Amino acid sequence: MHALLRFGLASLLLSAFHASAENRVCIGGDLDRMSEAQKASCWGMADRVRLGATKFHPPADWHFYVLCTDSDWKKYAAFSTRTTQQLATMDADTDVRNHITYLRGEHLLAADLSGLDGILAHEVASAQLGSTNEDLLKKQIALLLLQTDKAAPTLQASR
Repeated sequence: MHALLRFGLASLLLSAFHASAENRVCIGGDLDRMSEAQKASCWGMADRVRLGATKFHPPADWHFYVLCTDSDWKKYAAFSTRTTQQLATMDADTDVRNHITYLRGEHLLAADLSGLDGILAHEVASAQLGSTNEDLLKKQIALLLLQTDKAAPTLQASR
């Protein structure tokens, strides 16, 4: 069971759209307490993740969860296999065993396109190699960042 489902918090809600028949991009957080503008911003981040991750070809049946606020990220940190100190500076965390990448929404909001591509290339490389070992990921990340948009299919989103 992946960490997001173990939250067990009544206020933590998930909403998803399929990036393809196999991959999913979701938003997570305390959606009941968010304004419509905050929810729209989080969906915008999820759409950026969908478009960005698609060009790096994540493995089939991979799930991306955008945790909308830093408060949501901190709640996730309590269930991650990483330490709270590690997650304090991270933009994302990939659980290769359960095929899930958790993304820190507020960091994504601040990232420009090249920064977002770097974050997503790192996480998709981890997914592709089934590893979080940084030494193993470096070459794969470099290869992913060299890809062109022409080489990647565009997945259609449906909510």
